[in-house]
Amino acid sequence: MENCYQLLTRLTDHADHVRSIAFSPDGKTLATVSDDKTLCVYSTENYALVKRLEDQGSWLWSVAFSPDCQTLVTGSSKGTVFVYSTSDYTIQSRLSDHVDTVRALAFSPGGTRLATASADKTVCIYSVPDLTLTHRLVDHKHHVNALAFSQDCTLLVSGSADGDVCVYSTAGFTLSKRIPGKNNHVLSIHFSPSGQTFAVGNDDHSLCHYTAKHLSLLTQISQPRRVQLTSIAFAKDNQTIATGSCNGIVSLVGAKDFSSPVGVFSEHQSSVWDIAFSPDEQALASCSADNTVCIFKKMTPDQAAKWKAYSEAQARAQAEVSAAQDQMKQAQERLRAQQEQQRQEKEKKVQEEEERQEQLEQEEHDAEMQRLRDEQDQLRKRVEALMRASEQTEQEQESTIASSSPASSSSPASSSSSSTATTLKDLDASPTHNLNSPILEATPPIPTITTTTTTATVTTLTTTTTNIQSALKVSSKKIAISLCSSEASAAGQALFHRLTALGFDVSVNDSKQGASKRDIISNISQSELVVILGTRLYGAETDSGFSTYHELDFIMGRNKPVFVVQMCDDFDEPMTQFYLGHDVQRILWSPQSDLEQLNPPATVSDAIIAKIQAL
Repeated sequence: MENCYQLLTRLTDHADHVRSIAFSPDGKTLATVSDDKTLCVYSTENYALVKRLEDQGSWLWSVAFSPDCQTLVTGSSKGTVFVYSTSDYTIQSRLSDHVDTVRALAFSPGGTRLATASADKTVCIYSVPDLTLTHRLVDHKHHVNALAFSQDCTLLVSGSADGDVCVYSTAGFTLSKRIPGKNNHVLSIHFSPSGQTFAVGNDDHSLCHYTAKHLSLLTQISQPRRVQLTSIAFAKDNQTIATGSCNGIVSLVGAKDFSSPVGVFSEHQSSVWDIAFSPDEQALASCSADNTVCIFKKMTPDQAAKWKAYSEAQARAQAEVSAAQDQMKQAQERLRAQQEQQRQEKEKKVQEEEERQEQLEQEEHDAEMQRLRDEQDQLRKRVEALMRASEQTEQEQESTIASSSPASSSSPASSSSSSTATTLKDLDASPTHNLNSPILEATPPIPTITTTTTTATVTTLTTTTTNIQSALKVSSKKIAISLCSSEASAAGQALFHRLTALGFDVSVNDSKQGASKRDIISNISQSELVVILGTRLYGAETDSGFSTYHELDFIMGRNKPVFVVQMCDDFDEPMTQFYLGHDVQRILWSPQSDLEQLNPPATVSDAIIAKIQAL
């Protein structure tokens, strides 16, 4: 309990990361440096700001007091070391032997040496007070991040981002031993107050203890929270270590075991860059990337006991809160599961309804197609009846002309008229169909012809015969219907049935109905007229092997006669707009649904027949 601390104050005078802190050896002053290029000096009596030195021209990364408290040094990101007199904090000297950030500074305990470590991979040794460069150590392969002199001033230890720890004898600053790292960065080094050991903090979450005499590893312990140890400081009892980490936590832990921390402080919101005990250990200071410095005050035994009771109560409350949160989380998970189940049931119902609707639509479609087939059969029968009537009418016409003399005109005419009327009455039971308007509906019945209208009857029957012969002649021509299957499949099938019922040889290039590339090319090659159902996407190139893009190109390449049933305002594809310009004969038809596609108006089939008659 001797090492329990509580937050005393928070210093907020910096505007950027506070990189380093240092108590003066007499404990009266605290110095801090920051990325905001300022040095702040505080009185530890009330931690009031005494001096603020601004605009040093670069970020300040490190700070240290001389043992006699007469000198303060700072290291900058440009490699310069600034030397101040603590009497008035004026710059006495600038050391410019580094070419990159000075990351660590250390005075020897006797105050006769100053060591500086830099990101330029070197360590410089200066004599004090003349600040003459006496040695440059170049044994590291990466940034040198940490420095520490032993208490008896016989050793200097440095640590680097190359993971190595180099130990030098201060007699001539020769390398005594290199302790190799294992894929880690050394971030901090600190000697114990007894001087018998030193500790090394690494970015692999570990803390290593070495003996100062034999430079052998005593212990290696790992941070249980698996976070980088950015800074360390020994307490005077040699058993307690203060640590700062990249998650903003300051901890007081046993030097041999991290499992039972004496204190854990979460006052910072970002990485803790440096940590230091005051000389009398009544205060512990930490600085952070959150731009603040926290001062923790050591508690009396009574305060520590109260703090322990408070901490235990807080821990119990936190446990209760955690348990409540777990229960809430479980309730939320159950609620989410119920909502997911309801969503799935709703989706299932929607899917079932859609499938039912699709089934109904398919049944309606099948019924409509069956109706069209039935009409086709009826229409074929009517055409056959008309053909028989035409043959009989021709025979009667020839008979009427042959017997047109005055002497015998009355009786034969009456006989012929009576025969014709009888024949046409028979046909009244089956409505005729005008072949020039091939729509799928009943044709008005032919009126009964009396004796007084024999001449008109002959003329009408002659016209009917001519139309039937013309239709039979035209129907011998082949028609290919070209369409975009995703847009006009139903319309294509409807036109197919209507034109086929009239005796035309019709093929539909519909991949939905199983038409292959070979079928499509054959249909187009053999056709005498290509009817294009011009929908918006007709002529688009798709991932299919033979799309309407290729089909249109083939039609135009073979110079096939084309008739367009335009089913949209305009085509999306420029090539379609080019090939099917306004000079191509067309008729407009814009069905709004699949059901409307199943019932093309009579004007469409009339226009197609008129086009093929003109060929």
